[in-house]
Amino acid sequence: MDRPSATGSPAAPDGVTAARGATGWSRRSHAFWHALLGLGIVGGIVVRLSLLPSEGLRIDVDLFARWIHGIAVNPLGRAYDLGIGFPPVMVYIWAALTAVEPAFRTVMDASDPWIRTVMKSPAAIADLGLAVSVWVGLRDRIGLATLAALAVFLHPAIFGISSGWGQLESLYVLPALLGLLLAVRGHRSLSAVAVAIAVMTKPQALPLVVPFLAWYLSTGGLRGASRWLVVLGLASTVLWLPFFVDDGPAQYLRNIAARQNGEFAVLSLDAWNIWWLVQRLVGAGSFVSDQVSIIGPITPRIIGLAIAGGLSLIVGFCVYRTPTQRTLALGLAAVSLITFCFLTTMHERYAYGTLVFLALVLYERRLLLFWITFGIVFSLNVFIAIPPSDLLYLAVLGSFAMIALTVSLVGIVIETVRPAASDAHVATPPRPWR
Repeated sequence: MDRPSATGSPAAPDGVTAARGATGWSRRSHAFWHALLGLGIVGGIVVRLSLLPSEGLRIDVDLFARWIHGIAVNPLGRAYDLGIGFPPVMVYIWAALTAVEPAFRTVMDASDPWIRTVMKSPAAIADLGLAVSVWVGLRDRIGLATLAALAVFLHPAIFGISSGWGQLESLYVLPALLGLLLAVRGHRSLSAVAVAIAVMTKPQALPLVVPFLAWYLSTGGLRGASRWLVVLGLASTVLWLPFFVDDGPAQYLRNIAARQNGEFAVLSLDAWNIWWLVQRLVGAGSFVSDQVSIIGPITPRIIGLAIAGGLSLIVGFCVYRTPTQRTLALGLAAVSLITFCFLTTMHERYAYGTLVFLALVLYERRLLLFWITFGIVFSLNVFIAIPPSDLLYLAVLGSFAMIALTVSLVGIVIETVRPAASDAHVATPPRPWR
């Protein structure tokens, strides 16, 4: 018989008391983390609302405004006659903006703060989607999930690029991140659709197909990977359907070729990478063409493609050998950084995906330190893309740092290829925050 307590009721057994105490502590802990997440989200939204009306990168934002105006006053299928250099998902997003704000039928630039606010809103909303997706990916560790989600949502490079500059990186990284989460949960077809949406949003998402394909080769064999590719292809085709009649896909390729072989045909468009150093050395600060012959038909563009392609295949092999959420996240982050560092024609913001994908592995101290270091260098590149002469040393150091970080991340990915006995350790990360 239980002893009566001081209040006259039977005393609970020690185990029950401990369980009740643990449950109460757990509830209070969850309430704290949920409150912190809510406060952080509200703070991030306030910051974005203050930045949305800002000038942004006016050259790009004005160009986007002209394209949106053209979409508003012309049939949707003729969108690529405007010179648009983005796949169809961006056309759909801009068409939706014309339905929300009829003023785009007359507005042809981004001089109006309200127009800038409307134009920047999709990327700002995608920022929130990134934070929520990171939280979902780590939700079994509520503290880690909250801190990682807020680290992404409140990172100055994240809200600076979307809400400040009016750029579109979050709009393709979000579906790629969703593709990762769907893949590791066994939703193969939905994962393929998500990756198709990413690739059909910005061409910078195309290299991410390599680690995804490696994942499906490992987890589903050749048949599983083939099915994933078929769904990817079908989803991409469906997204292009309204444009086929007016030769939209071919016109899009012509638009891309004109830009890549025209104004963007340079070693580095302010991206602190290996080609920035070469461009600085050869061109003394001026842009240098990436189509100059080095030996016969070999140009810097071809060299960059060869290096980035080779390293991406190595990363893909590592994902194939160890198909865990950790390795897939590392693989996507590594491929994003490889293309940024070794391809020519890169812009300063094109390593954006690395900052997001690495948020899923911040439970490891080494990767947390890597993420912080990379975030600092990346932010400096974004906000000081064209350094004045007195900060030139910072860009040089930043370029070397980016190269070192890329090599280091590839090395970390290679470490995941371990004997089968070690796979359980790789697949089950430590759980420092509850």
